[in-house]
Amino acid sequence: FRHITTIHHHQLLEGLQGTFENIPAILVAGGPSLDKNIHLLKQARDKAIIIAVDTALPALIKNHVRPHFLTCIDPNDLTFEKFADVMPQVTDTALICSSWVNPKTPKTFPADQVFWTFTSKPVEAWFNALVGGTLLTGGASTVAHLNLVAAHMLKCDPIIFVGQDLAYHGTDSASHADGTVLQGTAPKDKLSGHVQGETVVGINGEILRTNRSFLSMKAFFESAIARSEHTHINATEGGAHIEGTQVLSLQDAIDRHCKTHTHPIQRLRDFYATHPPIDPSRLLSEIAELLITAHKLEKTIKKSDDVAGAVLKALTKIQKSGRRIKSFDMLPQQQKTQINKIDKFHKDLDSSLLVWKIAEEITMEGLKESERQKQDISILQNDPTHYMEWLEKNLIRLTDINTIRKNPLAFLSDNLKQVLAFHKTEAACLEKLRADFKNDEARLGLARLYVESHNFRLAEPLLKELVTTQPESGDVHFFLGCVAAQSNRFEQADACFRSAIACHPEFTHKIDEWKQAMGKEFLGFARYFKTQPGRELKI
Repeated sequence: FRHITTIHHHQLLEGLQGTFENIPAILVAGGPSLDKNIHLLKQARDKAIIIAVDTALPALIKNHVRPHFLTCIDPNDLTFEKFADVMPQVTDTALICSSWVNPKTPKTFPADQVFWTFTSKPVEAWFNALVGGTLLTGGASTVAHLNLVAAHMLKCDPIIFVGQDLAYHGTDSASHADGTVLQGTAPKDKLSGHVQGETVVGINGEILRTNRSFLSMKAFFESAIARSEHTHINATEGGAHIEGTQVLSLQDAIDRHCKTHTHPIQRLRDFYATHPPIDPSRLLSEIAELLITAHKLEKTIKKSDDVAGAVLKALTKIQKSGRRIKSFDMLPQQQKTQINKIDKFHKDLDSSLLVWKIAEEITMEGLKESERQKQDISILQNDPTHYMEWLEKNLIRLTDINTIRKNPLAFLSDNLKQVLAFHKTEAACLEKLRADFKNDEARLGLARLYVESHNFRLAEPLLKELVTTQPESGDVHFFLGCVAAQSNRFEQADACFRSAIACHPEFTHKIDEWKQAMGKEFLGFARYFKTQPGRELKI
């Protein structure tokens, strides 16, 4: 839902399909071997497409290499800190994101453009169709995998791996190249007698320490390469051998395959100029219909629960009267009619498949429990002497199912309303600006909307214009401080906050609240690291 407030400013990766056909692609991972040849990448920037994992960005920037594409998939906001410090130095870089990426990255990173990919999972396929997509990718479980998925979609050839170690170089080696963050180290323990899953054959034929995660990544690469007609080169300095790749040094790969200026940055700029961003109209129409459906379902659940409650009360009275009910036909007519109504309500609820697909992850555990209850209740089903017990337990189970559905429905309705409200406000502000591009009130309203929805990348250019036309606006300086803080430009943020207070002293409280919220986020990161094995919390 948070992606829906920004994705209409972006593109689908499939739109780039074939744009870089037969142009070399260098896929940069963050393995420790990258330190040995990262400096060579400058030679290839105008002659190949450089697609890098987000972890490697600080190391690349440090070596004056700016990738053309940066891949991001991690769902946790913590991973944004991989590159937050170097964001001000980023130019001419586009993001490639999976649908489950943390919203902070596409909303904040200073990308020329953001490109999205979707898998064939039901909700992703539905969403992809609504934003005009026709292609679905295999699930990339790592950013390195997404590098390869992107290179194949762009039809690059050859495809050159760098820093893709998939193994450790001794017991003291780090898990990532120098300059990357969130590092680990190689296992210190000795290899056991059962080495399956612990070792791998290296590029040079040596036996290297690895782990099951690396082996899983290796299997993904080998499977994708086996299905591809492209040439794949492993230019990693050491590390695991990847079946299906040719082994060359990076310098040799550049000398042989990166000879011609291919003008990748200009190609991308031409693409941006001729391809409009995603059209959200169909998506918003579907969301409006979903909201109507969700409200109907909420009403149906209430009606069903009310009738079920009345039936359960009636059954209690029947049992107290001493009447022995052994089948549905023996029930009073009023209760039969009510039970038929309950069945109809639940059939109507079950028929809204799309809503429950969207809410599937939230309802899954509860519905599994309901199925377990159903199995237990089924033991009583064919025993007339226990008919009333069977009926009561079924009515309670159906009421429990409705309870399971209520929270996701409320969650769905709230988010759908927020999405529609965002787009309505954004459209109104943009319409005012189209009518009068000097309308600072509309520009400030749009900037406020973007900051409140954490679309900092969209807010920044508006605020830079406003600070020249409204230098006495506390809102403008406050919002600029919020934007600066996202890339850890804290001195600049404090200067903006001081300006906001100078304009309007009442901003002191709002700024304190903002800093508290940021502080809680970083403390949350610290608590996370404290739970990780082999890490100590340092203050």
